[in-house]
Amino acid sequence: MRFRPRIPRNKIPREVALRILQLADPYDGLMFPKKILESSCRIWNTILPFEFLTSSPNVPAIPHQTQKKEVVIMGASNVGKSSFLNALFKNKLAFTSKRPGHTKALNFFEGQSRLRLIDVPGYGFGSTTNQMELLGEYITARGSNSAACLLIDARKGIKELDLVAFSLLLDHKLPFQVLDCENILNLELQQRRPKGSHLHIQAISSTLGHGITQSKAAICQLSGIV
Repeated sequence: MRFRPRIPRNKIPREVALRILQLADPYDGLMFPKKILESSCRIWNTILPFEFLTSSPNVPAIPHQTQKKEVVIMGASNVGKSSFLNALFKNKLAFTSKRPGHTKALNFFEGQSRLRLIDVPGYGFGSTTNQMELLGEYITARGSNSAACLLIDARKGIKELDLVAFSLLLDHKLPFQVLDCENILNLELQQRRPKGSHLHIQAISSTLGHGITQSKAAICQLSGIV
């Protein structure tokens, strides 16, 4: 059966979007203890270097599943997924472009042990209508062997398709972490969160290197390495 994403017809109120984030986020925060950060960095160094494995235009073409955990880097078109990956790789393996919708296939990058990272086509402006379908079909095929990092553009805020992506991850019970490109959205959410909420969204900047260490620790936890 072909995957069909549920796209909201009407504009979703921002308060509803914030509430969905509060309910969806699987972590009590990314305030990792120093020991966890140091351990994750040591483990990450054993995973490096990453190598480009293959590019798959559709799910039948994806590589065979192994014991390595697969973590999808997903988000809207031009949100900075490839730049984020290159910051994790410490190498320019993922092609970056200012043109939205450049990535058309599932691009697999394999570490030396235990982990694969996947650059997936962005959704929204500049993308084709089947990008979210391709992502949904991949998640359906891989099941519990996958996890995800969802990037949000702080300059644009939470969009309807971001909420479709949340629903997709929640429907498949995939562990995931929300990453905020730059700090604007993160600050706004932290200021507006209700008392007692466990909401935390990690702010990142691939250019400045902010939040990359914390992101490595989050990926290690998502993949069960630590």
